[in-house]
Amino acid sequence: MDNALKYTPSGGAIFVQILRQVASIPPYQGVVIADTGPGIPMQDRSHLFERHYRGVQANTSIPGTGLGLAIARDLVYQMQGEIHVFSPAATSERLDVSIREQIVATGNPGTAIVLWFEESD
Repeated sequence: MDNALKYTPSGGAIFVQILRQVASIPPYQGVVIADTGPGIPMQDRSHLFERHYRGVQANTSIPGTGLGLAIARDLVYQMQGEIHVFSPAATSERLDVSIREQIVATGNPGTAIVLWFEESD
């Protein structure tokens, strides 16, 4: 959520969507956070979860340490969950069609982060 807030330009949009995957055993709950920001450059995608890696963002005035996604991944894994990153955001098939259309309409690629957790009783 912090990255979506930092990287989405003024007038942009951030979307939160709740998912439920009941076809799997056990069922999973998911959360999607998507934005209409500049997206993540191809050369940075393979390094997203490395501590202190900021890629092209290191050359901007946007503050950060490059720890957020590394810490998020570690926490999600500790809870036996999964984390997936999609940029452009519209490449995430889990993202609601109306949200994908809104992101595409901005002309920015955006980013979508999908978190999956095993459903508990």
